[in-house]
Amino acid sequence: MSQSASTTTPNPSVQQRKVQSNWQRFVSRRILTTQHPARRLVRGILIGLVVVLMVSLAVYRHWFPDIRARLKDDLYSPAATSGNVVIIAIDNKSLEALGRSPADWDRAKHAELVNFLAQADARVATFDLFFDVAAPPGDEEFKTAMDEACRPTPLGTCTGMEVILAAVGGQPVNEMQTSGISTFINIAQPEESLRNAAGRLGHVSVRPDTDGYLREVPLIIQEVGQPPIPILGLASFLSYQRLDEASVRYEDEELRYYIDPNGTQYTVIRKLPTDDFPRMLVYFFGLPSHPDDANSTFATYSYIDVLEGKVPAEAFADKIVLIGVLDADTQPDEFPVPITSADNQMYGVEIHANVIETIYQAERSETRSKNLKLPLVQQSEREQYLFVIAFAMLGGIVLSFVRWYIGLIAALFAYGVFYFVYAYVALIQRGVLTELFFPGMALVLVFIGTIISNYVFEERRRAEINDLFSRYVSTDIAQKILESYDRGELELGGEEREVTVMFADVRGFTTLSEGLPPQEVVRMLNLFLERMNEIVLKHGGAINKYIGDNLMAFWNAPYFQEDHAWKAIQAALEMLEVIKDINAEQQFKSPVQFGIGINTGIVVVGNIGSQQRLEYTPIGDTVNVASRLSGVAEGGACLVGPGTYIYLAERLQPSRQLQVRLKGKAQELGVYEFRPQT
Repeated sequence: MSQSASTTTPNPSVQQRKVQSNWQRFVSRRILTTQHPARRLVRGILIGLVVVLMVSLAVYRHWFPDIRARLKDDLYSPAATSGNVVIIAIDNKSLEALGRSPADWDRAKHAELVNFLAQADARVATFDLFFDVAAPPGDEEFKTAMDEACRPTPLGTCTGMEVILAAVGGQPVNEMQTSGISTFINIAQPEESLRNAAGRLGHVSVRPDTDGYLREVPLIIQEVGQPPIPILGLASFLSYQRLDEASVRYEDEELRYYIDPNGTQYTVIRKLPTDDFPRMLVYFFGLPSHPDDANSTFATYSYIDVLEGKVPAEAFADKIVLIGVLDADTQPDEFPVPITSADNQMYGVEIHANVIETIYQAERSETRSKNLKLPLVQQSEREQYLFVIAFAMLGGIVLSFVRWYIGLIAALFAYGVFYFVYAYVALIQRGVLTELFFPGMALVLVFIGTIISNYVFEERRRAEINDLFSRYVSTDIAQKILESYDRGELELGGEEREVTVMFADVRGFTTLSEGLPPQEVVRMLNLFLERMNEIVLKHGGAINKYIGDNLMAFWNAPYFQEDHAWKAIQAALEMLEVIKDINAEQQFKSPVQFGIGINTGIVVVGNIGSQQRLEYTPIGDTVNVASRLSGVAEGGACLVGPGTYIYLAERLQPSRQLQVRLKGKAQELGVYEFRPQT
């Protein structure tokens, strides 16, 4: 019993080797392409270098700005605000109650609002409205309300609530300005009496990007020969911090806040990075707000509700209060921003709220959102180049060694998971707005380049293999095997098919080769077999193998052929004719004769052998009969079995008909002899 059990238990090491072999075969067929590794490595490096040069040029020239910006927009996500900014919205309800446009309102209403906010202990009241034209008698009330709210000190600063009014830039000095503070020939300001009463001015001159989205704002602008004016949000922040505008300077692409503790030396207390205009990237903390919506990004109340006392004064205590158009259908002051779509735009007053919040959270680390680092800065060009080089070079090398679909998965993972996670972490932890387009562009170009390169390489390699393979088997068989390999179907097994099989054998080869040097024997065989090979291929046959001095060929496989029996007999007769010509030339000491056997019948044709070595060949009794016929055929004659003769009977007369007993057969077989016509 124990002996029986031991004989049926598989050897673990054999099983392991089999599993390992199957896994290696799967990897080589489905995942990796490891042929000619040195050549693939060189191609991958060259592709990577070309892509690095192409994409680096795009980085240097700042191409594709719109699509780059839209990709970076995807990094924005809602973040908590400080709660220090409140919006009073001039909305549809307020317009219905007070007039169709804020320009038509009695400014005494604004005076009433300022008085209420001052009594509510609001710290700053900022109007995102333009008061460039005098409108008595409300102007006097408005002016008085601003003066009383401020409660100025002898030094000119406010101890109460400071009111900020809007200014807007007119015609730029240079439309093509590429650096420095944006300068205008004129900046439109509020009517003089209101301007003098306001604590300070803030500009509202913003310009969307070329795709219409607003992502950054100029922190300061100036009129020729006049002091700079901060943007409305920055002015509100300065008022909130009780900083005068003289303490703010633009130096070395930074907006710096100074204090002068002893009146002789300024000390930097804050720095706000900008670009070279100076413009600041705005972080948008959430979707557009709406009056009385508890889930709004910023607390927002309707203007008319505040005037009518429907909003408690506590909502504005120690806050920056922005007053402007929001949710007003007839007042076009909307922009698409990164966190919204083109159809869901944000009103200007809330954009200024986001400006304030961005600056505030950048300045006050103790109140900064736990999951957000501000201010935002663009990824440096140096870092962009490094990622382009990394993606291009690594992509070129890796993609040259894997199947295209594995390469596609790897590229999508590297870009869509790894790089996006990196970009998101860089935004949250470092405040860096990472460039997403150029690394993706590098990967796409590398992928396309390797696909094209691999295709050309594989086609060349396929041609080389086919050429080499066809030296061992016929071109048709070589092509069939390669096609099966490409489809992953190169497995053991075959199909039943009618084929015509030929064997051609040199008569008396042993006797002929006696006394001849080996080189002469090989030369003789090569001469005959090469000529026979040419004739078989000429008539559409497939050379199966050479067995010493014997040649085996067949027709109607691997591809179907009409009249395959006729093609085979024509090849045989031409072969016998050529042998006569060779003998007539007396190239060898003794004449050479071939005996040829042909038979037609059903065989199994396909990949026969083992997993380690396959051979595309027909097997079956039809093959055996053809082999035996070649063995008994006289030199210079071709014996044809009955399966073949039925296709020839009406087209070709045999030299004779005879009965032969073949080895392994109990009965004689009627066969037909054919010879070349003299």
